[in-house]
Amino acid sequence: MELEIKCTNCDGDEVVANDLCEDCGTTCERCDGFTAIDEFEPVLTNSETVQWCASCVTYNTTECTKCTDRLDDRSNWPTVEDDWLCEPCAENNTFSCEYCGDLTYSQFDYHCDTCGDCYCEGCYEEYHSHTGNLHFYSYKPSPVFHSTRNDQPGTHRYMGVELEIDNGDDRDAVVEELLIHSDGEDLFYLKEDGSLDDGVEIVTHPLTFDCHMTKFPWGDVLTVAKENGFKSHDAGTCGLHVHIDRRAFGKSLHKQEFNISKLIVLFWKHWDYIMKFSRRRESDLHWAEPNYTHDKFSKAGLDHSKNKGRYSAINTENYSTIELRIFRGSLKLETVRATLQLVDLLITIVTTKDMRWCFTSSWADIVELVRIAGRHKYGELADYLVERDICA
Repeated sequence: MELEIKCTNCDGDEVVANDLCEDCGTTCERCDGFTAIDEFEPVLTNSETVQWCASCVTYNTTECTKCTDRLDDRSNWPTVEDDWLCEPCAENNTFSCEYCGDLTYSQFDYHCDTCGDCYCEGCYEEYHSHTGNLHFYSYKPSPVFHSTRNDQPGTHRYMGVELEIDNGDDRDAVVEELLIHSDGEDLFYLKEDGSLDDGVEIVTHPLTFDCHMTKFPWGDVLTVAKENGFKSHDAGTCGLHVHIDRRAFGKSLHKQEFNISKLIVLFWKHWDYIMKFSRRRESDLHWAEPNYTHDKFSKAGLDHSKNKGRYSAINTENYSTIELRIFRGSLKLETVRATLQLVDLLITIVTTKDMRWCFTSSWADIVELVRIAGRHKYGELADYLVERDICA
């Protein structure tokens, strides 16, 4: 006599597995086991809701602390301290600290009314300035572009400067005095920087070369920093970084990339002179490593030199700008002006000279271009080249 097997749940004849028929059981999406339907539970993954058997739910999920939904422990879920949260609960009950990026529940306990940002307790107490005017490192407002009547209409030759100062008498005091000259932060704003001991990063909005030379209050800014005991060149922690609008290198993306390649060639060709100009020490180059280091130049090496990370002498990782990081900080007005004059000259070279000129140029050729431009345009640069004994 043939043994008759019936579904233990409905007494039906068509048993599939585990004494269950197709109507009473289903396959677990995680372990592929066939289990009674009423033993399944919904589980959230990062992309969808799935159905798992009770065993998989017990051993392979965790519970959202807020709503108690089950979460797939293989997925990447938001956490606050030791709490796991589903994405809707995280969105509705937490915020990301402006400084460290961690999630926290205590949104309004650590909200800065001055800058409008929110911080976790630790970052608010340790890093946030009591003045409310010193922004965190991640602060990046919408740019305010400045030009003069001498600039060509529609120009994109904008430069933004990041000047670091450190080791002064009173950071809150220097912040307050500096901002007097910022035109309500339309000209520049101030940030913290993790590379500084107790300093300030002065960040200008994008200005044309003529605006830097004739309108921007560099003299006042540098004087305030010095009168408050701050240092830049002598601090050992500071740089003078110059951002150049990518559109200054050409209208098309192809033209921009080609002219940026010329700039990398010039740095490779004249690295020793540029190092002497920059006042950087070899021990400082982990902040501004040379982009190209091979003896012989190649297209493959050039392409690689554009992808060496942000701590390169020419940082190409920013979407809207390239950043020249090679220059050491300075509170000497003539040095800051000479640096901006060199950057302006380099932009002119790569946008008017061909690649062959850049490859074959000598440093004397560049010095000659300074002479041709005249002292009315590059006076501090001409003097600085003599002072640093780099007239070729």
